Amino acid sequence: MKRILNWTLACIGVFILGVGCSLFDKPEQIPAFIHIEKIDLETTSGQGENSHGIVDAWIYVNNIILGVFELPVTVPILKEGVHTVKVVPGIKKNGVSSERTAYPFYEPFEVSLDLQPKIVDTLKPIVKYKSNTKIWLEDFENFGSKFNTTPESDTTLTITNNPAEVIDGNGTGKSVLSDGQGLFQIETNEPTFTELVNSYTTYLEMDFITNSNPLVGMKVTQQGTSVPENFGVVVLNPSAQRKKIYVELTAEVKFNKNAENFQLYLQVLNPNNTVLVSYFDNIKVVYFK
Repeated sequence: MKRILNWTLACIGVFILGVGCSLFDKPEQIPAFIHIEKIDLETTSGQGENSHGIVDAWIYVNNIILGVFELPVTVPILKEGVHTVKVVPGIKKNGVSSERTAYPFYEPFEVSLDLQPKIVDTLKPIVKYKSNTKIWLEDFENFGSKFNTTPESDTTLTITNNPAEVIDGNGTGKSVLSDGQGLFQIETNEPTFTELVNSYTTYLEMDFITNSNPLVGMKVTQQGTSVPENFGVVVLNPSAQRKKIYVELTAEVKFNKNAENFQLYLQVLNPNNTVLVSYFDNIKVVYFK
């Protein structure tokens, strides 16, 4: 009798285990995929060229972030059916790879997709500046420049129309420091920059080519003074190829929110008495209205 009981219990155990496996072992979900090769920028009149440095895609599904991905990328999504996919453009803040951030001035790209297992949906996002974005622009396309050479500078900014030197359009700003010339420095004279204190975020965008280390900074004139303080923000690395930089100026503005005047400046030092050549284009100060 005891042997029969043990055999019966063993059979029941095997039955329970079998049922348990069938109850809890669900088939592995097969993902759908989206592929993004690049993100493009579309600009309108007064916004300058559609030059950009978008390197990442911040991808959301139904407003829940899926992740941040360097482009190009193919991303698996464990969803099926119709879902909302949002792509937010990402940049390298101050040109630093470890400071990747979603760019606050670009409108996200959003689309409704019918996601199906194993199917790859290729997205071609085109983004625009947000409608409440204000842009101060110097693209060197008009006669003259919005920059002034400072009294301390040993050389001036010129506008080159040489197709071999122009970065975009018909004109590009150019500076040359020859042997024996130690400083190139230019600054804006823009009264509207006092508006920057009303924007919670401020950036400078710029394309450049250089064999030197240009400094991007802000000159701030405090109330009751006439001599501005120089706040260096970012030193650029040499680049023989066209490069895009996004420089955040928010801290410099907020730290000096009671200042009377803000101006942008660019500076190149020549400590080794060599020939240093820099090209600047598509310079934008971008902030919210």
